[in-house]
Amino acid sequence: FQIRVGSNSETEKPIGKKKGKSMNPEHFKAKLDSEKEKLEKEINNYRKEDPYNDKTRSRGMLDDDITAIEEHDRLNATKTELERALKDVVAALVRIEKGTYGKCSNCGNEISQERLEIMPTANLCLTCQQSQVRA
Repeated sequence: FQIRVGSNSETEKPIGKKKGKSMNPEHFKAKLDSEKEKLEKEINNYRKEDPYNDKTRSRGMLDDDITAIEEHDRLNATKTELERALKDVVAALVRIEKGTYGKCSNCGNEISQERLEIMPTANLCLTCQQSQVRA
Protein backbone atom coordinates (compact mmCIF):
# COMPACT_ATOMS: atom_id res chain seq x y z
CA PHE A 1 0.00 0.00 0.00
CA GLN A 2 1.47 3.33 -0.99
CA ILE A 3 0.38 6.92 -0.81
CA ARG A 4 1.47 9.40 -3.45
CA VAL A 5 2.82 12.59 -1.86
CA GLY A 6 3.43 14.64 -4.95
CA SER A 7 3.35 14.22 -8.66
CA ASN A 8 6.37 12.04 -9.37
CA SER A 9 7.18 8.51 -8.29
CA GLU A 10 10.29 9.58 -6.35
CA THR A 11 8.07 11.06 -3.64
CA GLU A 12 5.96 7.93 -3.04
CA LYS A 13 6.22 6.71 0.52
CA PRO A 14 5.19 3.22 1.55
CA ILE A 15 3.21 2.93 4.75
CA GLY A 16 2.07 -0.03 6.74
CA LYS A 17 3.86 -3.26 7.54
CA LYS A 18 7.01 -3.98 5.58
CA LYS A 19 7.00 -7.31 3.81
CA GLY A 20 9.84 -9.64 4.61
CA LYS A 21 10.64 -8.03 7.96
CA SER A 22 11.57 -10.90 10.24
CA MET A 23 10.94 -11.00 13.94
CA ASN A 24 13.98 -10.57 16.17
CA PRO A 25 13.62 -13.02 19.09
CA GLU A 26 16.57 -11.40 20.91
CA HIS A 27 14.65 -8.12 21.08
CA PHE A 28 11.74 -9.89 22.76
CA LYS A 29 14.04 -11.97 24.97
CA ALA A 30 15.55 -8.76 26.33
CA LYS A 31 12.09 -7.27 26.96
CA LEU A 32 10.91 -10.47 28.66
CA ASP A 33 14.07 -10.83 30.76
CA SER A 34 13.62 -7.27 31.98
CA GLU A 35 9.94 -7.89 32.78
CA LYS A 36 10.84 -11.13 34.58
CA GLU A 37 13.34 -9.34 36.80
CA LYS A 38 10.84 -6.57 37.57
CA LEU A 39 8.09 -9.06 38.47
CA GLU A 40 10.39 -11.12 40.69
CA LYS A 41 11.35 -7.98 42.64
CA GLU A 42 7.71 -6.92 43.02
CA ILE A 43 6.67 -10.39 44.22
CA ASN A 44 9.45 -10.39 46.79
CA ASN A 45 8.41 -6.93 47.98
CA TYR A 46 4.81 -8.09 48.45
CA ARG A 47 6.02 -11.11 50.40
CA LYS A 48 8.03 -8.84 52.70
CA GLU A 49 5.05 -6.51 53.25
CA ASP A 50 2.64 -9.33 54.16
CA PRO A 51 1.94 -9.13 57.89
CA TYR A 52 1.53 -12.91 58.01
CA ASN A 53 5.15 -13.34 56.96
CA ASP A 54 6.35 -11.34 59.96
CA LYS A 55 7.63 -13.96 62.40
CA THR A 56 7.71 -11.41 65.22
CA ARG A 57 4.01 -10.60 64.77
CA SER A 58 2.13 -11.19 67.98
CA ARG A 59 -1.53 -11.94 68.26
CA GLY A 60 -3.00 -8.66 69.37
CA MET A 61 -6.39 -7.22 69.71
CA LEU A 62 -9.20 -8.25 67.39
CA ASP A 63 -9.03 -4.95 65.46
CA ASP A 64 -5.31 -5.49 64.80
CA ASP A 65 -5.99 -9.04 63.59
CA ILE A 66 -8.75 -7.87 61.25
CA THR A 67 -6.47 -5.20 59.80
CA ALA A 68 -3.71 -7.77 59.32
CA ILE A 69 -6.13 -10.17 57.61
CA GLU A 70 -7.38 -7.46 55.26
CA GLU A 71 -3.82 -6.40 54.45
CA HIS A 72 -2.79 -10.04 53.89
CA ASP A 73 -5.74 -10.63 51.55
CA ARG A 74 -5.01 -7.47 49.55
CA LEU A 75 -1.31 -8.24 49.23
CA ASN A 76 -1.95 -11.89 48.45
CA ALA A 77 -4.39 -11.04 45.62
CA THR A 78 -1.86 -8.68 44.03
CA LYS A 79 0.99 -11.16 44.52
CA THR A 80 -1.10 -13.89 42.85
CA GLU A 81 -1.63 -11.66 39.79
CA LEU A 82 2.09 -10.89 39.63
CA GLU A 83 2.91 -14.61 39.88
CA ARG A 84 0.50 -15.32 36.99
CA ALA A 85 2.22 -12.64 34.91
CA LEU A 86 5.64 -14.09 35.81
CA LYS A 87 4.45 -17.54 34.73
CA ASP A 88 3.40 -16.07 31.34
CA VAL A 89 6.80 -14.37 30.94
CA VAL A 90 8.69 -17.59 31.76
CA ALA A 91 6.51 -19.51 29.29
CA ALA A 92 7.31 -16.95 26.57
CA LEU A 93 11.04 -17.25 27.32
CA VAL A 94 10.74 -21.05 27.00
CA ARG A 95 9.05 -20.57 23.61
CA ILE A 96 11.97 -18.39 22.52
CA GLU A 97 14.41 -21.13 23.56
CA LYS A 98 12.38 -23.78 21.69
CA GLY A 99 12.09 -21.61 18.59
CA THR A 100 8.28 -21.45 18.75
CA TYR A 101 7.98 -17.86 19.96
CA GLY A 102 5.78 -15.75 17.70
CA LYS A 103 3.77 -18.73 16.45
CA CYS A 104 0.16 -19.18 17.58
CA SER A 105 -0.10 -22.19 19.89
CA ASN A 106 -3.59 -22.87 18.54
CA CYS A 107 -3.41 -22.53 14.73
CA GLY A 108 0.36 -22.26 14.12
CA ASN A 109 0.13 -18.96 12.23
CA GLU A 110 2.52 -16.12 12.92
CA ILE A 111 1.55 -13.71 15.70
CA SER A 112 1.90 -10.17 14.38
CA GLN A 113 4.96 -8.19 15.37
CA GLU A 114 2.68 -5.36 16.50
CA ARG A 115 0.79 -7.71 18.87
CA LEU A 116 4.04 -9.04 20.33
CA GLU A 117 5.35 -5.49 20.87
CA ILE A 118 2.24 -4.68 22.88
CA MET A 119 1.97 -8.06 24.59
CA PRO A 120 5.26 -9.98 24.38
CA THR A 121 3.78 -12.92 26.33
CA ALA A 122 1.08 -13.55 23.70
CA ASN A 123 0.87 -17.18 22.63
CA LEU A 124 -2.21 -16.80 20.43
CA CYS A 125 -2.72 -14.80 17.26
CA LEU A 126 -5.40 -12.14 17.45
CA THR A 127 -7.93 -14.28 15.56
CA CYS A 128 -7.56 -17.25 17.95
CA GLN A 129 -7.56 -14.94 21.00
CA GLN A 130 -10.81 -13.34 19.85
CA SER A 131 -12.34 -16.78 19.23
CA GLN A 132 -11.48 -17.85 22.78
CA VAL A 133 -12.93 -14.68 24.27
CA ARG A 134 -16.20 -15.21 22.43
CA ALA A 135 -16.46 -18.87 23.43
